[in-house]
Amino acid sequence: MSDSFDKISQQLKSRHRKSARLKYISMGALALAAAFLLVFFADMLNKGLPAFQQALVNVEVNYTEEASTNGRAAIDSEIMSVVSRSVVRVIPLDMRNDPDLEGTTENRWVLASGEVDQYLKGNRVRLDDEQKAAIDQLVEEGQVAMRFNTTFFSRGDSKMPELAGIMSAVVGTVMTMIVTLAIAFPIGVMTAVYLEEFAPDNRLTQLIEININNLAAIPSILF
Repeated sequence: MSDSFDKISQQLKSRHRKSARLKYISMGALALAAAFLLVFFADMLNKGLPAFQQALVNVEVNYTEEASTNGRAAIDSEIMSVVSRSVVRVIPLDMRNDPDLEGTTENRWVLASGEVDQYLKGNRVRLDDEQKAAIDQLVEEGQVAMRFNTTFFSRGDSKMPELAGIMSAVVGTVMTMIVTLAIAFPIGVMTAVYLEEFAPDNRLTQLIEININNLAAIPSILF
């Protein structure tokens, strides 16, 4: 009797040890998953947050007669390399829309080029040492600064990185959701009413209900 009790006691102790090991392994797995998730979000924030800032450069824009056809003529050639091409392209359009600009001069904060923007954010760029030194000097003089990136929210796709934004993606997503809702909602409701109230109970309707339940249990992102 004593031997039997000792054997049961040893089995219980062994089971408790296994249960404790399983508990610690499970807790370790959860901790490891949480650590990976934390690293993932930290990396995502580290790489994504700079997108909310954008480099701007303060330039003197001379609205000359030549600038009405060639926007590059409106900006000093020494600083032209740090200015976005998009700025140069809209100067003639601005002059056509407002003829009174011709013959005037103004200081404006305009978009810097994508290379300058990435350099100021600490990323690898294709600028040489002379160009980097010129940008650093402009920063020290207060002629180049990082500001909140409104373009990121107000513009869509662009061949120029400094003009790229998420607006087209947001609009496309909203339109897709509207079209999907307009099609799926009435069809889904009518199908549910028919299956529940009017459809005969046979193999076909049972198969349909099983498939509906299976699809409802699967996250939509897997599709």
